[in-house]
Amino acid sequence: MQNANVEVEYLSCTCCGKGVRDNAAENVSFGEQPYPHDTGIGMCRECGGDDRVKATSKKPLSEKAVRKRIGWASETFYDARIDVVAKRLSGAHAEKFKAMSYVQKIAIVQGLVEKGVIV
Repeated sequence: MQNANVEVEYLSCTCCGKGVRDNAAENVSFGEQPYPHDTGIGMCRECGGDDRVKATSKKPLSEKAVRKRIGWASETFYDARIDVVAKRLSGAHAEKFKAMSYVQKIAIVQGLVEKGVIV
């Protein structure tokens, strides 16, 4: 049984199980209140996203960089829903959606989730 007053130096990532130091550099959940995980659990940057990946005014993020920024957990969430939306469109709407950037597709999915159209 763990003592609640003992600080844990290493955590397990809730998604992949990788060892993660309990600090802001490695645990994306570090400092969140209320803490979203159980004792001994955190989330690594590969799964939870790396907010240190930044776009500049001269160069927007590539799809690969966007995927790194949002992390594996969000990437799988959005990819599954992007596929659902794409399969429901036809004609000009399907072509327009297909031509959108990954960021634009994420924005569409976010809007549909917020409206309760998809979960």
